[in-house]
Amino acid sequence: MSSLDWPTLIRQPIDFADGPPAEAWFATLADALLNRTTFRVAGLPHRLLEVEVYYHSLAHPDPFAHKEPVQLEGGRWYFHRTRGEYRGGSFKGIDLAFGDGVAYGGILFRGLEKPDGTVVDGPSLLVDHLLKATGHATVAQLDHAIGTKVAWDAGQPLVLAAKAPDDRPVLRSARVGLTWKRRKPDDPAAKYVLRRYRYLSEPSRTAKGKPHMVLAMLLSGETAEAVSARTGCPLKTVRRYAADLETGKLESDLAPYYGKDWSTADLCRLHGLLSRNNQHG
Repeated sequence: MSSLDWPTLIRQPIDFADGPPAEAWFATLADALLNRTTFRVAGLPHRLLEVEVYYHSLAHPDPFAHKEPVQLEGGRWYFHRTRGEYRGGSFKGIDLAFGDGVAYGGILFRGLEKPDGTVVDGPSLLVDHLLKATGHATVAQLDHAIGTKVAWDAGQPLVLAAKAPDDRPVLRSARVGLTWKRRKPDDPAAKYVLRRYRYLSEPSRTAKGKPHMVLAMLLSGETAEAVSARTGCPLKTVRRYAADLETGKLESDLAPYYGKDWSTADLCRLHGLLSRNNQHG
């Protein structure tokens, strides 16, 4: 059995900076969760399939981080909140917090495999599963049961435990659901919206955010056939995304992408437009 030194893993590296140092640290954290960790829910082993990283500091001012007080702490579970109130309905989520008292950090759990091999796909459905599996009716009750214990403390319902490493390759893509609907041109969000801070160990088994996976692979130079095989996205659809991506590379104006909900075609073209300035992550 391997060991994981989570207090060290989540500590911001001394040479941390926006760009490659941040990407390397986040990738290390994601690989540890996806390939070297068992997520024990009420004592039952689960396997994480998808996570996203959000981190806000002076050196890395990601505007999409929630910046909730719990995210300032290292190793705490953070159930998503708005102005201190737990989110409900389809807006629920759970992060592994990895702040340092100054910076806000959260690793969102987006998908997992249950002990019976079935997949839970999406942050809110994942929290629903945690509630059912632990026998709690509400997020508030589960959070109260955990208290202030860190995620690797075995004395609570949700525990990260080390396991023998897997060697599944991890696909990086842009995060899901981020937009510029409430933002204006020249907003710093332009720098972070397509950062490849989403990590998947089995993309073909993940249905949500499929365009993001396809676009990441296309921008990495993969063929449409290879993209289709790895993601499970139909070849015809991959080629349509690729055509919109190439159209976006011919554009020069970001203004039309602000203040609106994006269609899939908009998302593809924006990936192409931002890739010209190497802003896609």
